[in-house]
Amino acid sequence: MNDGELVRRRAKEEEDELVRRRAKEEEDENLERLQNMFDKEVGQFSLTFNPYVWYTPIRRKLVDWICEKVDKDPFYLHRMTFHVAVFYLDRIFTSFLVKNEQTQMIAASCMFVAAKMEEKDWEFCPSIRQIIIMCDGIYSRQTLFQTEIEILRFFKWNMNVVTTIHFVGYFSPLILDGAKDAIDGKVIHPTQFKTIKGHLLRFAEFFSDLSLQYYEFCEYRFSAVAAACVYCSRKQLGISPLWTLSLEMYTTYKEDEIAVIVDLLFDVYRKEFNEEDRKTHCNNNNNKK
Repeated sequence: MNDGELVRRRAKEEEDELVRRRAKEEEDENLERLQNMFDKEVGQFSLTFNPYVWYTPIRRKLVDWICEKVDKDPFYLHRMTFHVAVFYLDRIFTSFLVKNEQTQMIAASCMFVAAKMEEKDWEFCPSIRQIIIMCDGIYSRQTLFQTEIEILRFFKWNMNVVTTIHFVGYFSPLILDGAKDAIDGKVIHPTQFKTIKGHLLRFAEFFSDLSLQYYEFCEYRFSAVAAACVYCSRKQLGISPLWTLSLEMYTTYKEDEIAVIVDLLFDVYRKEFNEEDRKTHCNNNNNKK
């Protein structure tokens, strides 16, 4: 081997080592952030699950209303804003009995505060004028400002929270293992990996949104629901094995520990969508592989 080849070889080895170090550093940073999320989940404003709480009959309507407004012109806010707004709503409504005419006002204010916390681009945050229009002009500027202040005081100004969708995002790097996973019993070709992983993530996000519609999921930790969403997405696309050692270690949940939530997710999925719709969901993803 001549000097030129030796120099190139050493340069390549140093470059590979640098890539490995950066990957390891990134992995360590992600694990540290994830641990911080677990810690925050334990310490954030908890909810005492009560299936008979007064607002369960109207909760679905309010959640659907927030979802509709978040994902509609002129807002098109992020999915995290939707989840955080519902988090605020659940904590407030399980702590206070609210008059019927005030429920929409509080829901709108929760969305307003959540957008300020989650939207990175303030240009897309709704203005107080847009919130007033969204509520059909029922509430005044002063009333909405006062409601916002009351919400902040209720949470003692600690508005930075983690929800199911936050955990889904952090679990997503391991949602598919190209070396070990198979789909419908067939090894995943490297050219399909990125596409299938994208479909899995969208399904996991879909299940996380679905869980938000039902108060029953408030009985469980967000991290556990997120792990169940990942499991359901893998099952829906025919990935095997359904749960891996890597996912168990990363999410901290064994397969049997999320089994009840998985069953509940599929129960509400079947309730919301008929068999034809469920087949369409799978076919739309499978046809894009």
